[in-house]
Amino acid sequence: MSTSASRRSFFKQTAVLSAAGMILPACASTPPKQAQIPDRLRILFQGDSITDANRDRSSIQSNDFLKGMGNGYALLAASNLLIDYPTTDWHTYNRGVSGDKVFQLSDRWEKDCLDLQPDVLSIHIGVNDFWHTLTHGYEGTVETYEKDFLKLLRKNPIQLPQRSSLLLESLLSCSVERLY
Repeated sequence: MSTSASRRSFFKQTAVLSAAGMILPACASTPPKQAQIPDRLRILFQGDSITDANRDRSSIQSNDFLKGMGNGYALLAASNLLIDYPTTDWHTYNRGVSGDKVFQLSDRWEKDCLDLQPDVLSIHIGVNDFWHTLTHGYEGTVETYEKDFLKLLRKNPIQLPQRSSLLLESLLSCSVERLY
């Protein structure tokens, strides 16, 4: 590397770091926006291993941060919500099951979703719908995934018409309209 290229790289990195040094304190001093949160809220994290994250499936009570939430995004999200809104009566549940595909989530939908009557539902599923075609002989396709996922979601507004939020997060993109 020539001296001029090395010097150019040094100045470029210095400029970026200087800009970041000016921006970061401004970001830190800006108070976060507080959303209007109901006094009582039931949140369900649902999906496959991304959600399961080694949770203890024998724990079925809400807010079981030691066993029932696992050690992944559900635990982090629930913990952050508890910290950010300490006066809210939270009831958080993790019902992710490692290895599940959409049709398997659909098979347990009544017990692991509808019976809990969540106000907020977060779904992370789709990895196994693809991965198992490569490793376990599953014959699903993107079309199968999309059809099964939409069919599953259509169960929700019929059974839970008063629920206000639905967070859809999945590995494979799927065009989903607002269901209610």
